[in-house]
Amino acid sequence: MELCRACGRGPAVNLVIRRHVGMLVVQRFVKLRAPLCRDCGINMTKTYTSRTLVEGWWGVISFFANWFCLAGNLIAYRKATRLAEPQTIQQEHQAAA
Repeated sequence: MELCRACGRGPAVNLVIRRHVGMLVVQRFVKLRAPLCRDCGINMTKTYTSRTLVEGWWGVISFFANWFCLAGNLIAYRKATRLAEPQTIQQEHQAAA
């Protein structure tokens, strides 16, 4: 079982969350690819999506690229919401003899 990279709880799933910053001439993409639990995945998706909704529209090409980021974040959000409630996982460490 994978553990969340942000909080260390599980179960976690690999999510790809994108943020787009549109500027008049150039644009910038930010991508987070990490195993995240339900709570962290939902929070990160909301954070990246809200920033994209504010910063992503400033440019002709950026207007269209922004839709790609929003659609991808919707997929990531749905994957995160399907996870079970995060639990602290106790891992057994065996000492090498």
